[in-house]
Amino acid sequence: MSKDISLYKSKRIELPSLTDEAHSELSKGWSLSYVYFLKELRDIFLIIVKYKSVNKSFIWQKCKEENVLPEGINNEWTERNVLERINALKNFGLISKEGEVVNSNIFISSLGSELTVEDKNIFKSIFFQYFRFREIISWMINPYVENRLEIMSSIDESNIKEKVQVTFPFINEGRFTNSFFFELKDNADIFYINDKNSDLMRFWDVFVKWGTTLDLLDRFQLKWADINVVPKVKSLSCVYFKKEIQNDFSLIEFIRQNYRSDYIYIPQLVLDIVMLYRFPIDGIKELIVNQCIENRDKMSMQRTSEIFIEEKEKVLLPMHRNTYVSHLLML
Repeated sequence: MSKDISLYKSKRIELPSLTDEAHSELSKGWSLSYVYFLKELRDIFLIIVKYKSVNKSFIWQKCKEENVLPEGINNEWTERNVLERINALKNFGLISKEGEVVNSNIFISSLGSELTVEDKNIFKSIFFQYFRFREIISWMINPYVENRLEIMSSIDESNIKEKVQVTFPFINEGRFTNSFFFELKDNADIFYINDKNSDLMRFWDVFVKWGTTLDLLDRFQLKWADINVVPKVKSLSCVYFKKEIQNDFSLIEFIRQNYRSDYIYIPQLVLDIVMLYRFPIDGIKELIVNQCIENRDKMSMQRTSEIFIEEKEKVLLPMHRNTYVSHLLML
């Protein structure tokens, strides 16, 4: 059943950002790096190490000679986007501001290969250390606090999953994500990025891309769970840090405690589980199928024809015997 959430009377609160003094204190530089693809970032680093140069024209030429292709930019390097990745390597601490490689052996994978587990672990470390990523994470922990540094200083991978909230970002105006709320209820407080921080708006997409690539975040559009807000906004989604599925989680008990109807729409069920437990989407779909099979006398999967499903909607629907399952029937 479709659900509309009214935001007409929501309080609008500007998200506090780091002050000039805070930037200096962090000593991380000023630039935001709009690099979405980690494999190409690693490959540029490996070429720099191999040829001992950070000259953008030279690296650009070596990319062509080594047949190292970028992702997402028409499969063709330019000197400009090579320079963007060199600057990103500086911002992330892999190259010094003077252009010296900090640790030439940090990546042991081959040039042009797919990212390895070790590669991803290196990028996870960067993700939790880079102050711009930590600034965004601090919003997900507590968007009300003015002192960002206090929250940011406590962020690390070991405790982050217990601190962060499920976040609902959207585009209020313009092209980039600039607004967020943290409760699925009428007139929830809306937090927005000041227009003067338009660069930070763009960086949200980098944050989500890194997080999903590194298997830290899950993301889906709320409309796939039949959730809409009024007034209408663009690109409303659900973003959250994933937690491991509990072995003792009982789907039957969850449904009994949270639903009155015996006919359950699965995308809504997935959303409700995410809100309470932040399990991975794929893991939720798998446990739905497995626990339905184990409890055939108590619940039944209701299949639907693929012709009735939008392509992106499939993200929230489990498959059983090559057919999508849209509802559960409690017996």
